[in-house]
Amino acid sequence: QVTSHSVNLTGLMPGTEYEYTVRSTESIGQTTTQSSSTTFTTQTNTFTYLRIEAESGAISSPAEVRTGDGSFANAYIRLAPGSATGRANNPTGSWDLGFNVPSPATWYVWFRMYAPNSSSTTWYEEIDGDGFASIAPSQSGSWEWVAGRSYGLGSGQHVLTLGGGDPQARIDRVLITD
Repeated sequence: QVTSHSVNLTGLMPGTEYEYTVRSTESIGQTTTQSSSTTFTTQTNTFTYLRIEAESGAISSPAEVRTGDGSFANAYIRLAPGSATGRANNPTGSWDLGFNVPSPATWYVWFRMYAPNSSSTTWYEEIDGDGFASIAPSQSGSWEWVAGRSYGLGSGQHVLTLGGGDPQARIDRVLITD
């Protein structure tokens, strides 16, 4: 019962043409459909994305690789139940993930995380030993992309270190983009 509508679209590919038709149904059930389809093309993306599966690094106790539960590549890492809770200045273990930066830029780190409950949320991240910062999803019970920090990185090899925080908090995939 409004005269203006909007729909947010997600998951569209850059530089791709899409076609849509608008259909609207009023409160008494009468439907009106747009007479012809409309097209639009998304903008081309010039960003570089580096993807890392969290379980691809050398993972050791108290972290463990688990399978399933909606994860990419059917695996994720978590701190084992009963592990000590870590802090930024003293995480419960740490695990290194190497990656290669193709060109100097400001790079942004994103983590796909899952908190099984409100007390199992936190991990810690750092690149090249610059000090840990906490990362945690805003809600529990579903996978969520969480923004980490940005880093001015030169081209070449770098090391992302994950530090354990809360037992059972999960990390699945890491995305590093310019």
